[in-house]
Amino acid sequence: MNTLRKALISAGLVGSTLVGGALGAALLNGTANAADSPSWDAKGSGPDIDEARTVLMVLSRVLARPQVVSLTSDQRARVEAARDRLAGIVGRGQVTPSERTWLVWTARVLMATVF
Repeated sequence: MNTLRKALISAGLVGSTLVGGALGAALLNGTANAADSPSWDAKGSGPDIDEARTVLMVLSRVLARPQVVSLTSDQRARVEAARDRLAGIVGRGQVTPSERTWLVWTARVLMATVF
């Protein structure tokens, strides 16, 4: 079992609304068991359309499953705004460096306040 998943289970975060219950568990399992699991790059990665696609997919699923992830009206508005901006980025097929900075910070804020 993946070390991150073990830590989340022991902290009681997998299966709670903090990481979206079944959605969070599926995301963690899929990432941990993928043939090419993510690895840390100290230099950081540059803008990557796949990051935008992934976050767009997660936000779309969160909005489509209110019974799994309960959102306040404020949280829903933030998630919808982020989803809409990401849809534009993905539709264009390119992420600028400033959009990547926005994406990283938005993901951090959403993880801290929504999930």
